[in-house]
Amino acid sequence: MTSKPMIAYTTILAATQGDPEAVQTILRYYTPYILHFSKCSTQLEDGTIHTYVNHEIKQQIESKLMYGIVTQFDPFSLPSGETLEEP
Repeated sequence: MTSKPMIAYTTILAATQGDPEAVQTILRYYTPYILHFSKCSTQLEDGTIHTYVNHEIKQQIESKLMYGIVTQFDPFSLPSGETLEEP
């Protein structure tokens, strides 16, 4: 199993400063995770289970992710092993 490369520090920093391309990069990175936790199921009259993405929940998750990045990201504290260079 190969691991997905991490989002570059500079991309996160750009998102905190309002760069729309950086925001989209982060949202694309987390799309599988967001979709997984946005799924809802309902049982139809014939007994089958219908699973679907609840777009309201999806938007809430995306909003909370971006709010967390904008309000809690410390641009002066690099994680150990991180550099400011693009991978």
